[in-house]
Amino acid sequence: MRTIYTLKYVWRDLWHGANRAFTLINLVAIALSMAVLVVLLGSFLAFRRNGEQLMDRVGLSIEIHAGAGQTISGERKEKLHKLPGIASLAWWTPTIFLFYSQQGRLCDGIRGRTIELSDPLLDTLRDIRNQKKIGFMSKQELKTSYDELCIIVPFLMLKQLGYVPQAATLHQPETWQNQPLPTRIRLLVKENSPGAVANDVELPVLGVVPDIEGGRYLIGKDCYRILGYNWHNSLRPLLTDRQGQPLFANAEPASDEARRLLSGMSDTPDTHGTVYAQSPTTLLPLLHQVRSLDIKADCAIENHLEGYEQQKSFFVAVAGGISLTMFFFCGVILFATFKAMVLQKLKEIGILKACGASKRLVYVLFALQVTLLSGMASIIGIALGAGGARQLGTLLQHHLELPSSEWFWLPAEYMAALVAFSVGFCLFVTFFPVRAAVQIDPDIVIRG
Repeated sequence: MRTIYTLKYVWRDLWHGANRAFTLINLVAIALSMAVLVVLLGSFLAFRRNGEQLMDRVGLSIEIHAGAGQTISGERKEKLHKLPGIASLAWWTPTIFLFYSQQGRLCDGIRGRTIELSDPLLDTLRDIRNQKKIGFMSKQELKTSYDELCIIVPFLMLKQLGYVPQAATLHQPETWQNQPLPTRIRLLVKENSPGAVANDVELPVLGVVPDIEGGRYLIGKDCYRILGYNWHNSLRPLLTDRQGQPLFANAEPASDEARRLLSGMSDTPDTHGTVYAQSPTTLLPLLHQVRSLDIKADCAIENHLEGYEQQKSFFVAVAGGISLTMFFFCGVILFATFKAMVLQKLKEIGILKACGASKRLVYVLFALQVTLLSGMASIIGIALGAGGARQLGTLLQHHLELPSSEWFWLPAEYMAALVAFSVGFCLFVTFFPVRAAVQIDPDIVIRG
């Protein structure tokens, strides 16, 4: 009951005729400062989130190679594995095959690359046909001497081979969904010997993905090792897909010589690799360290990340300066108004103390007054700032015709933290004029 009475007293005192002007001035000052802070903080969080989403889409990866088709030595591999900030390292080799188009013509110049089954890139791939994750089956799962023989095809390659129209766009499904996407891609394999006969093989399509890796297709290391690097026609009856169906129809029975060839094949050389960084902050230092090992290294987001860090620092400096300026003036206004309010209430405070009110009670009354005022103003400021920022973002998105991006993002926990910060700031600023009121002598005030 006592608490309710105290709250009613504080609320009525805030809106009393003598204090109403001070209350309104403080409400406007705190609400405007909070609205500016909300706009700046929400814009910065949206900027940072957009940057992180872009980096997630591109990947925190560094493409490395020794140059001119050279292999990366074991010594350099060991040094790479020991670099700080590295999450994982995957090795691959560029590939090139002759593929048949949908019309049956051989197409040259379609490049691809191998991929390890443990490469983190596979965790990011989704088939555009059903949005399911794509994954190779290992030799242990297949119970064979090789990992799954199949191919991951980029959307651009389907356009090159004529399976979808040239005008088709990945983000406009109506331009390609009515086209039958291939479940197998036919290509040509040939022994590396004079007079050898070329063979056609229909390689199962494991998935169709967006145009990653520069539009290159992906095949497993064993697939390239068998079909491209060590191909021999006698291997045809030994090769099957994940259902156990032969890749080559009407192949002659397998010979012991073919089995020895398959088991004794040499591995493909590791001429390229992908270094995955642990976080965006470790990416640039890791890139410089890789280059210090005399290894050619490229990163898709190197320039973006450097610009992003500069923009972030500039944004923080400007936003911090604006926020400090706003809250400085807000603090000055709050201090001055409460100083004036205290001077008006000196006699009332003296009477309260003469009636037995403790210093703690006087502090509590003013603290409740400040908390109610700052809490109410903060909520108004957050509502104004968030609503205004979202409307401005929508207008910019519409009139500038920019790619879809977020202009304002402020989670509920940040809003709660801002309210707490505002209340704490206001309590700190008003402490000194309230302290002066608490220390007065009631006899002097009442007699005066």
